[in-house]
Amino acid sequence: MWPIWPVPGCSSGKADVAAITAALTAIDGVVNVHDVHVWTVTSGYEVFSCHMLVHKGVSPSQVLSQAVPLMEQQFGIRHTTIQVVEEDADVSCWGCRGGVCTFSAVQ
Repeated sequence: MWPIWPVPGCSSGKADVAAITAALTAIDGVVNVHDVHVWTVTSGYEVFSCHMLVHKGVSPSQVLSQAVPLMEQQFGIRHTTIQVVEEDADVSCWGCRGGVCTFSAVQ
């Protein structure tokens, strides 16, 4: 098992979180990207996670089919976890509205 050292906002000085966020937000249909984390697991192996809000009716699969290769090609990060939430979905990420990122069922 490899140890993980999370470094808020960056990892090993290589990951530019602002550039990653801007690139993902530029994908057609994406409203915003937040709760972004990048970790170095071991030398040369970085992992990435984020929450991504998309416009209602946008296919999460279509957005992911652009986001995952973008992460590898532009930033060299091959292990990504991206949680896609559609605006006004039954499960809504309230952080998408500017607050603390908390998920809850809409009733």
